[in-house]
Amino acid sequence: MITEKKQMNNLIRIKKAQSLLEYSIYIAMAAAAFAAMFFFFRNYTAARMRSNIDTIGLGEQYEPR
Repeated sequence: MITEKKQMNNLIRIKKAQSLLEYSIYIAMAAAAFAAMFFFFRNYTAARMRSNIDTIGLGEQYEPR
């Protein structure tokens, strides 16, 4: 009977560790997705801003006189 109780405790401990590992993997995947979205959004807005500025400036760069 004592060995059965130890086995149940070990099984519960293993399941808790597995759940913790799964949650940490999910959090890491979400963080990686947000990082990728941030870089994409940053590049997209920079390209969009450059396009708009080129339209306003007729494609010329500012040259001080």
